[in-house]
Amino acid sequence: MLSERIIVVGAGLAGLAAATALRDRGYNVVVLEARKRSGGRILTQYCVDVGAHWIYGTEGNPITNLARQHAIPTVFVGGDSTYRGGWEAIEMSREGVGRITPEEKWKSILLADRLRDALEGLRREAIRQGRADFSVAQAVQEVLPRLGVKDEAMHLDLAWHVALFAREDCAAPTDLLSTLNWDESYEVYGYGDSVFVDGYASLVSKLEAGLDIRYQEVVTHIDYKPHPAGRVLVRTQENEYYGHRVIVTLPLGVLKSGRVLFNPPLSGYKQKAIDRLGVGVLGKMFFFFKEVFWNRDQYVFGHITRNTPFEPTQIVNLWKTQRIPCLQIQAGGALGKWLEQCNSAEAEEWGTRVLENCFGHKIPPTTRILRSNWSGDEFSMGAYTFMKVGATPDDVRTLSEPVADWLYFAGEATNPYQWGCTHGAYTSGLREAARISGDASILPVRHFSENRRWREMSLRSSRFFNEQMRVMDEPSLRRRLLVLQSSEVFQSVPMNELRLLASMFEEKRYAQGDIICRAGDKAGEVFIVAEGNIQVFLPGAKKMTDVVGPRTVVGEYGMFTDAKRNATLMAAEPAVLLSLDYHRFERFLLAFPESSLKLFKQTVQKFMAQQEVLRNQDSIRRTVGN
Repeated sequence: MLSERIIVVGAGLAGLAAATALRDRGYNVVVLEARKRSGGRILTQYCVDVGAHWIYGTEGNPITNLARQHAIPTVFVGGDSTYRGGWEAIEMSREGVGRITPEEKWKSILLADRLRDALEGLRREAIRQGRADFSVAQAVQEVLPRLGVKDEAMHLDLAWHVALFAREDCAAPTDLLSTLNWDESYEVYGYGDSVFVDGYASLVSKLEAGLDIRYQEVVTHIDYKPHPAGRVLVRTQENEYYGHRVIVTLPLGVLKSGRVLFNPPLSGYKQKAIDRLGVGVLGKMFFFFKEVFWNRDQYVFGHITRNTPFEPTQIVNLWKTQRIPCLQIQAGGALGKWLEQCNSAEAEEWGTRVLENCFGHKIPPTTRILRSNWSGDEFSMGAYTFMKVGATPDDVRTLSEPVADWLYFAGEATNPYQWGCTHGAYTSGLREAARISGDASILPVRHFSENRRWREMSLRSSRFFNEQMRVMDEPSLRRRLLVLQSSEVFQSVPMNELRLLASMFEEKRYAQGDIICRAGDKAGEVFIVAEGNIQVFLPGAKKMTDVVGPRTVVGEYGMFTDAKRNATLMAAEPAVLLSLDYHRFERFLLAFPESSLKLFKQTVQKFMAQQEVLRNQDSIRRTVGN
C-alpha cells in the first residue's frame, strides 16, 4: 500500500536510490543518516574526490546515465578500472632510472600478462582439483617459478603489477585476497572510465533533492518484530522511528563491527556471510601546488620501485580532468591503512618522497595537503568490499536477501555482480525499491558486454596476438599456415583467425628415434606433424601400432579431458612438429567463438569416427573368437 512508511538507514548512493524510487511511487520515506551530509563514502572536498572517484565502464553504466539525465559534466579518461587511462596512456618510470622507453613498457605489460595468465591457469587447476581457496600472494609465489624470470628489474615489475591490481584496485592485502573468487561473476560495462568534473558530490546533490533526510541520526538498534505503531522500530542515539519496512544500507565494515544491534539477531547464514567477506582500505593523499610542474597532459604516472610494499603504484594528475594543480597518490591494503592512520608529518614526508622519486627532483612547496581516513571513519570502517580467502559471491547474495517482509539490505556489499563500486551500490538500492514496490520498471536495463575476467583475458589475448604477429616472419608464417590449412582438424578455421593461430605454434625438430612424448605423461600440448613420419606405440604393445605422417593432429583430446598421453610417439625419421600448449590454445578458443565451434565440431567428428573404428575392430575380434 502506498501509505506505507519506509525507513532507509544510510544516505549513500544505495539509500538515495531506494528512497528516490519509492518516494516517486508514493511511499512515505524517511532516510536516517549518521553524518551531517549525504553521500556516504562519496566525499568531494576542494573539488577532488576523497572517496569514490571513477565511473568504471562508461557506456551502459547507470551512473553515466544519471549524469546525462541531470546534465552533470563528466570527462572520459579511458582505461579499464585498474589501469587508469589504459596501458597505452600510462607513463611508467623506474626508481633510479627514470621514464622507461615504450619498448620497455611493452615488455613489462606482456610480462604482467604472462603472470595473470599463469594465475588464471592455477585458479582453474585448483578448481578442477577441488583445492581449498588460497590467497593471491600464495598463488603468485606458486606461479613465479613457471615464468622463468631471472632479471631483477622484471621481478620488480611483477611486484608492481600485482600491487596494482590486488592492492590498489581491490583495496585488499594480497595475503587475504581470494585466488578463486576475487573477480568471480563480476560484470563490467563498456570499456573506459570517466570522472565527474566537479566531483562525485555533484551527483549526490541531485539525488538527495526533495528527500526527507534526518542527519546526525546514528542508528543503534533495528527491531524488526511487529510493533503496534508499525512493523519495525529503528532506534538512534536520540530518537525512535517506526515504519512498515526498513532498508539497511550500512557499509560492510559497520555491519562487521556489530555496532548496530538487530532484534531478532541476524541469521547464522547472514552473519557468517558478513564475517567471510573482506573490507578493503584505499587511502588517498592529495598534494595541491600553486602551479603544475609536471606534464599536464599525462593523466597517470606509474612508478616502479624496489620497495613496492611501502610505495604506491600510481600518481594521478588531477589537472588533466579537473584543471586543479593537484597530484593524487593512492594506496590500498595494509599500505593504505598505514597512510590513513599515521600522523600528518609521517604522511607528508612519505608522500613528498614518493613524488620526488617519481619526478626525479625536489618538489615545490604545497598550498594544501588532504588525506582520506575511511578506515578510521566510524560510519564507514573501510573503503569497499573484496573477496577474502574463503568468501564467494554467494556470501554477497546471502547478505542481500531480505528477512521476512520487513528487513531489506542494499549497498555495494550486497551486489553479487558489482561489489566495491558506486554503480553496484546504486543499482542495489533500485533492486530493493523494486522488491518492495513490486515495480520491475525501477530496475535499470542491464548493459554489460562480458564479465571482468573475460574482459581482461580478451585484452591480454589481443596484446599476445599482436605480439605474435609482430615477431613472426612472413615465410615461417606461410609454412605453418599451409600445414594448418591441410590438416583435418584446423582446415575449417576462418583464414584471418587461422593466421593468428599459426603464429602461436612453436616449431620443434626431432632426430630419428627421438621420443616426442611417452604414454602416461601428462598431456600439455597439441601437435601437428609438419614433416616426416611418427611412430605410435600403445601401452603394452611390443611392436609399433601405427605410423602417422604430415598434417596429422595428435594430442588435442587432452585439453578437454585433463588426460595423460595414451601412446608413446617416436620420430621414425627426422621430423618437424608444430606444437601448441593447451593454455595458449585455450586462449585462442576463448577469444574466437566461431573458430571454437568449428574446431569442436571437427574434434567430435574425429572422435566419433575413431570410436566407430574401435567398435568395428571389437566386433571382428568377437566374431573371430566365436
